[in-house]
Amino acid sequence: MLHRIFVLCLFFQCVISFAQTAPEVVMTTGHNDQICAMAVSPDGTYLASAAVNKIIKIWDVSTTMEYRTLFGTNGIVEQLTFAPDNIHLAGVSSDGELLIWNVITGELKHKFKASYSSKGVAFIDDGAKIVHVDENSNVAVTDLSNGQTKSIPDVYCMSLVVNVKDKKAYSLDQLGNIIYHDLETMTVIKTVKLFNEFNFPFTRGSISKDGDLIAWGFNDDKLRIFDVNQSKFVYTSSVYSTKLIDLEFDKKENHLYLATHGGAVQIIDYKNQKLITEFNEPYLASRCVTGHPSGDILMMANMNMIRFYNKNKYYF
Repeated sequence: MLHRIFVLCLFFQCVISFAQTAPEVVMTTGHNDQICAMAVSPDGTYLASAAVNKIIKIWDVSTTMEYRTLFGTNGIVEQLTFAPDNIHLAGVSSDGELLIWNVITGELKHKFKASYSSKGVAFIDDGAKIVHVDENSNVAVTDLSNGQTKSIPDVYCMSLVVNVKDKKAYSLDQLGNIIYHDLETMTVIKTVKLFNEFNFPFTRGSISKDGDLIAWGFNDDKLRIFDVNQSKFVYTSSVYSTKLIDLEFDKKENHLYLATHGGAVQIIDYKNQKLITEFNEPYLASRCVTGHPSGDILMMANMNMIRFYNKNKYYF
């Protein structure tokens, strides 16, 4: 017991000095299986992680200590996002569930039907409503005050990205189109043809901080960045040697984080379309990546571990 207390105290001291000294801190989580989704609260206080064991854990970022464990899902939660209040957390599971928890109390507040396979979820209207893909694979908005859901019919959605500020959504369908949606009128704005052949997103989509660019990793092992104003791809990478697993635009800087199945995470300057740096963990396949709102810390999940990288110590 004393030995365990000593180890925890030592680890706590290590994390406190992390931002000033260490390039990397490794956190061994209580998950006993592969971590498959992560999200950081808007104020940077909490990190949420979901694993194949159907358990969601909440972490205090400042100490990397576990804050709470969340239950209630019947499937594997494959995407997480926090509400603007930093308290409510939404997750979409492989069992066709949209779940919303209070991370302070641990209470499961809402459970709605959702798509079994489509990725994409976001809070709008300061957390009063949530945008998701419903059980019919249509883009939907649910009012959390009364549980009523409105959907945009006849639009099959494989991947959903939301511009929260402008209340617009962008979805990819199975025919190679990107569809623009107005979330206030719940109508389709326009449809743009992207592919003539079958090509589907292998990663979740992510939208840049200014709302102008959307990135996806596709099944042909290429990263593509779409400009919503020009209505076209403005960047297509060469073929990666391993599958693209996850990606996310940085919340502060002009950076894109890209995780591959080979255990690498790249930081890309998407404005200048150049690679800044790459972290390699060749024996630990990365599954998800997320950045801290401060722009200083990158978090990558390998198996049941979460690695905190101090970006400043690596390339500044």
